[in-house]
Amino acid sequence: MFKKTSPQLSLFDPNMIVPGILPADDWSYIYREKIYPLIDEDKFRHLYDEEWGAPNKSIKIQISLLIFMSIEEFNWREAVYQFQRRIDWMNATHTPFGEAKIDHSTLFKFYQRIEQDDSAYELFKELTSSFIIECCVSTRKQRVDSFFMHGWLKILSRYGLFKETIRVFLQNLRKQKPGLYAEIKDELSQNYLEKEFDLTEKDKEKAHRRISEMAQDLYRIKQAFGNHKQIKHYQSFKTLISVFKQQCVVKEPSDKTECDNLAEIEVREKPVGEKIISSPHNTAAEYTRKRNQKVVGHKGFLTETCDPENPVQFITDPNLEKATHSDSHEIPRVEDRLEENSSKPEELYGDAGFVNGKSILEAESKGIKLEGPSSGRSQSIENFANEERPLDVADFKVKMR
Repeated sequence: MFKKTSPQLSLFDPNMIVPGILPADDWSYIYREKIYPLIDEDKFRHLYDEEWGAPNKSIKIQISLLIFMSIEEFNWREAVYQFQRRIDWMNATHTPFGEAKIDHSTLFKFYQRIEQDDSAYELFKELTSSFIIECCVSTRKQRVDSFFMHGWLKILSRYGLFKETIRVFLQNLRKQKPGLYAEIKDELSQNYLEKEFDLTEKDKEKAHRRISEMAQDLYRIKQAFGNHKQIKHYQSFKTLISVFKQQCVVKEPSDKTECDNLAEIEVREKPVGEKIISSPHNTAAEYTRKRNQKVVGHKGFLTETCDPENPVQFITDPNLEKATHSDSHEIPRVEDRLEENSSKPEELYGDAGFVNGKSILEAESKGIKLEGPSSGRSQSIENFANEERPLDVADFKVKMR
């Protein structure tokens, strides 16, 4: 149920109980006076039911904690632990002593909700604009860069992928349909939900044999639940089917009267498909290769102010794309978003992937001067600005006679 944070201050507010408990110039005062009031909770109303369920935890506090934990690089449990002990965090969020309590799973679920929603980006734009104005930061000069974001879980070997994919499905099945789980588990080659669960196998011969056995288990599960009206819609089952199709092939039995469960399953030499799953927990991660770097994950793009006269620099535009997305395709979209957010720069700097003849002309048509190295030895802005670097193709002007 959606519930807005009460504007009424408590007598147990840290600053009221112990005046001067924090220095007058502490950052938390700036946050509570300038930033906290700008968090519009109504933007997140649609994420909650208007009538049913328990009232949501304060959205202002949850968003604030996400900001704090990102700044100080805490994980979910650490952030909750710190909230109960950090007076500056309590002061910044008007949280009374004794009430700085929130479960880490609640915070994570809120993050999952806003991760797939435009509300978070809209709030980012509003808060960033306020920060820029408050800190007198110029957006005249900005730079854009990209970086690979590896999948948030370790990329599994084929042995680990098969084992974990089956385990995730069976865990869900046991929770939702314990009777069906009890029936299928005895047909499988091992107990996938045992406490001691290793996703690696150093013995190559044993690993090869186990992979074949697990491929057969994938097929048994596929045959058992492929037509079940509910189970076939489980995300864990869909992932299992995708892994099976990418990694295995069913060889037709010579005797057509044989039971389907006895079909011969052959593990492919290489998986097939446009989007190969490397972990059942992160199926959106994609594979790409840049020179000697192999990546399974995503590609992040960040644009930030870079005027040397600014007292502080701010990120003005973040974006996340599939790992195969090119810098040259993203740069015009970056420029459009900056203009839409009233942060259009006069000068925009980028590495070699962003800068080419077409992107320079497109930027110029929008009133933006795009600068950076062309393809060559000086791929980055840092190397390009080094006066002692070797000459690059961008250092020469060619005139046709």
